[in-house]
Amino acid sequence: KIEPGQTLIFTMKYDNKGDEKAINVVIENPIPPESAYVVGSASGIGSEIKFSIDGGQTFNIPSLLTYEVENPSGEPFKMTAPPEQYTNIRWIVKEIPAGQKGEVSFSIRLK
Repeated sequence: KIEPGQTLIFTMKYDNKGDEKAINVVIENPIPPESAYVVGSASGIGSEIKFSIDGGQTFNIPSLLTYEVENPSGEPFKMTAPPEQYTNIRWIVKEIPAGQKGEVSFSIRLK
């Protein structure tokens, strides 16, 4: 039984069954609704990791994930999105040699 406040780990495994190395392989995973990404938990050897706050339409590193809000006087300004707003994670695995396997993972905390 899964309850609010628990942490879950998601692991995606990959396997290059081809005869040539695979380059810049993209792996994407949504962050389940009613959960929040655990900061610093995404991992993947040889991967560039980016996040989305718009359902996977755009991805960026956390410090560049921003959204616009208005201050009390109605002027717009940008804020950095907190991990609770992340909707998707993307790994770009730079190279997977022929015949090699690997994995990427991340953790979430249930709300």
